[in-house]
Order: sequence, then C-alpha cells, then structure tokens
Amino acid sequence: MSSVAGERGRAGKRAYSSAKAALTAHLSAMRGELLPFGVAVTTIKPGPVDTPMTSGLRKGLLWTTPQACGEAIADAIDRRADVVWIPWFWRWILLLLKNLPEGVFKRLKV
Repeated sequence: MSSVAGERGRAGKRAYSSAKAALTAHLSAMRGELLPFGVAVTTIKPGPVDTPMTSGLRKGLLWTTPQACGEAIADAIDRRADVVWIPWFWRWILLLLKNLPEGVFKRLKV
C-alpha cells in the first residue's frame, strides 16, 4: 500500500513521500522478481481517503471514501494489476505533476 504522495517529494511531507517512493520502487522490483513464479504484486496508490485519521482536514473533490478505495483495491487484485491509482484520476494528475520542471513544482502548494 503505497500512496500518490510517493510520486514526487512534497515540502513538509518529505519523510512520508520518500518512504512511499521507496516502497513503490521496492514493489516494482518484487514484481519483476516474482513474475517467473506466477506471483502478482499490485502497488496500490490511493489519494487522500476520508477516514477518522483525516477527520480534521478539509475534504475536496480529490478525496475518496474507504468503501470506494476498498472496492478499487479488490478489483485491482482480482485483475492482477501492476499499479492502481485510487481514484483513477490520480494517475493523470501525477503524470502532470511528475513532468513539471523542478523549478515550477517547488513553488506549488500541493
């Protein structure tokens, strides 16, 4: 269980972002190593989830519910997906953010 936060280091969240980035790389390596044995490794990258842990935070359009997250995880495992972003639109948001020049990204408040 990684996170969209592992796609690019964020100011103020460097420990969390770097831990999730390392986990994502580790799962990618495991996926390749276990392929010959028929073992699927699915990297789950949820965005913010509305849980008791996040109860004090303001929710927005980019948030998901635990129910929707759980359903997407079960579906990804059933499909033996390599990587899944939850909700799906995070894949495209992160594609954009990952390709921004560092000089632009470091000035964003994301």
